[in-house]
Parts: sequence; C-alpha cells; structure tokens
Amino acid sequence: MDTLDFKRLLTVAFLPVILSACSSEGDTEDSPLVGTWITEACGQMSDDSGNQLDAWSRGLFEFSGDGRLLLGFREYGDSNCQTLTRTQAPADQGLDLRFADLGETTLPDGLEGRRLRITEGSFPPSFSSEGTYLIMQRQACFSYAFRFRPTGIGFSSDSADINYLDCLQRI
Repeated sequence: MDTLDFKRLLTVAFLPVILSACSSEGDTEDSPLVGTWITEACGQMSDDSGNQLDAWSRGLFEFSGDGRLLLGFREYGDSNCQTLTRTQAPADQGLDLRFADLGETTLPDGLEGRRLRITEGSFPPSFSSEGTYLIMQRQACFSYAFRFRPTGIGFSSDSADINYLDCLQRI
C-alpha cells in the first residue's frame, strides 16, 4: 500500500468522526428549544417612529430544527392581552437569525441548563451572543444575554445568569 492509498484509507476511516464533531455544535434538530414559544409578558406596540399604538402584543419565537430563529407576534386590543385581534406567524422578518444549542452546562445557581448561541448574519458586521437557558415544564427562561420581548428580540453582553422573571411559554 503506497502513501497516497494509506492517506485515503485514514481519511475515509475518520470522516464520520470529523463530520460528527463539526456538526455537533450547530446541530439543533434535537434541541429542546425546537418549536414555537410566546412571551409571558404583554407589551404596548409602537409604530416605526416610536409612537405608541393602541395595541399590545406578545412575541412569538420559532426555533426551527434547521437552526433558524423566526419572529412573529400576537396582537391584542387590550393591555392585558386578552382580546386577540390578529396574529403574525413567525417569519424571518428580514433578519438572518440563527441559533445553536451548545449542549448541557451547570448554571451559576447550580441547576443543569444548556448553552445557547444566537447569531444574526444579514447585516455586516454580523453579531453573535452566547448565554444559557433552562426549560422547566413548558417554560424556557434565558440568561440576560438574550431579551425575548413582546415586540422583538434584544441582546446584551454574554451572561450565564438566568432571568427567571422574563421567560417564554411553549405553545
């Protein structure tokens, strides 16, 4: 067996190991986040100029199995979000939001949670934020690195501390 055949044999033998190592960080298909979530909070909507409208919303966030994060909302006619007036199904909203479930971790409070990275790549320069999350029953609470709001999503500096007062509910 010459050197070239030996190198090919090694490449073929280790290809599954290499591919599984490369895909593990971005593999979101089995993430417990996959599905659609809604904010617990209800917030007043505003127009493009920042003027408040006589409408309120709860944010919808769809974490797809292919790693996309889609945004939508449910609009209500009252400030306690009881009278549904319309729904904007989760869509890309012109943003290229992606998420990667980075696996299990021990949170600062000692609970077992998971690490998460969200990136936006449609506008140079793209950005990325990493944090953690914890799912308890049908509720997902995220670290302060992510702000899932009734009217959109926000990011701050990376953090592992969970914000238990601002969570999403699975729908």
